[in-house]
Amino acid sequence: MNNLSTSWSAQLSEKPVIHHKNGPENFQCPNPKRYRKRFNISDDSSSESLEKVTEILHLDADTDPYEPGPEEAKDYFHGFCGSPRLVARTGHRRWTKTMFPMGWEQTPTQHEKCYMALQDPEIIGKWCKDLSMSIIKALSHCEWAYFFPIRTYLRGEYRLYDTAATILLVAVKPASLGWEDGIKIASKCRDIMRKFSIFDVEVELMEGQYTPHAASTQLEALLRPEYPETTRIIRPLLSHPGYSIAYLEDRPGEGTVGLHIKLGADESTAYGLSCRRTIPT
Repeated sequence: MNNLSTSWSAQLSEKPVIHHKNGPENFQCPNPKRYRKRFNISDDSSSESLEKVTEILHLDADTDPYEPGPEEAKDYFHGFCGSPRLVARTGHRRWTKTMFPMGWEQTPTQHEKCYMALQDPEIIGKWCKDLSMSIIKALSHCEWAYFFPIRTYLRGEYRLYDTAATILLVAVKPASLGWEDGIKIASKCRDIMRKFSIFDVEVELMEGQYTPHAASTQLEALLRPEYPETTRIIRPLLSHPGYSIAYLEDRPGEGTVGLHIKLGADESTAYGLSCRRTIPT
C-alpha cells in the first residue's frame, strides 16, 4: 500500500467522515484542509471538489481483490462452526495460514478465527433500516441466508487482538455461488456501506445456512451416550415434545412443552402447547 493509501487509512481511524444524510453528495473528506493543499484545492472550493478528492482517495486505497485458492477457500474461516468455505472477500491483502505450537508436543496447529463483539460506535450509530434494505436488494441475485457486521480475530493459545477486523459477513447457500459473481455482490455491498459513510469495513461471503427450528437433524445426531455432557446441553434445545420450559426472570412456574402448533394461515409464528398451571399469568 502506498503512502497515500496509508494516510487515508490512518485518517479514517482518527476522524470518521460525517454521517450519511441523503446520499453521496453529502460526503465530506475527513480533515478537508489537509487534503486541500495536497490537491491544490482552495479553502472556498465547492463540496463537489471535495467529493472528487474523496473518490480519488478511495480509488487509490483500493486494490483489486483476488480469487482465493483451494486452501484459502477451505481454511480461511477455520474456527467458525462447521468450517464454512470462503466464497469471496473484498479485502486485497494476501491470506496466509498462520500456525502455533500446541501443547507439550508443540504440534503445529492453525489459529482459529473467532467472533468478537461489535464495538465501533461509527458502525453501530450509522447502521439503519435503509442500509439493511439496500444490502438485501444487492443480495437479491444470490441465495443468501443471513448477514451482519461483526468483528473477528485469530486465537491460538492466546487471543491475538492485533488481528481483529470489522467485516460485513454474508452467508450464502453452499455450492450456489462462484467467485466471479460473489465478488461482484461483495463489492456492491461495500459500495453501499460507503454511501452510508461506513468505511474501512470489508465484505466477506461464506457458505452457510440457518435452520428455523429449535434444533436441526445435524444437532440431534450429536446426542450419543459417549457424549453425556453434550447431550445434557443439547437436549433442552430439541424440537420434540417434552423439553423443559421456565421463566428467565426470577418467577415461579416450570414445566414441559407439548406439541408445537401454528394458528390459521399465519406461518411466521409457532406456539408451544403446555398446561396453564405450568406458566401462570
